[in-house]
Amino acid sequence: MAYYYNLVIPHRVKRKEVITMYPNLEAEMARNKLTNADCCKVCNITEKSFSNKRCGKSEFVLREIKILQKEFFKSCSLEYLFSETPLEGRQ
Repeated sequence: MAYYYNLVIPHRVKRKEVITMYPNLEAEMARNKLTNADCCKVCNITEKSFSNKRCGKSEFVLREIKILQKEFFKSCSLEYLFSETPLEGRQ
């Protein structure tokens, strides 16, 4: 007599850790429903380059920061957008 058991073995799912260098920029992009593609077009850089800058692998240049603020975030200060710590409300 043979016994068979149904064993459920959960697979471990490796999740990518999301690193947020500029949490206020992330929040404002979400509020305005902006994607990397939207932002990289106005900055004239690639999506990969913009993504690297958002997560801190490379740095934004002043020109890009000013363009983003002027085009998408007129009501937000540069200090607020590019602070490395989350701040309450738009400043």
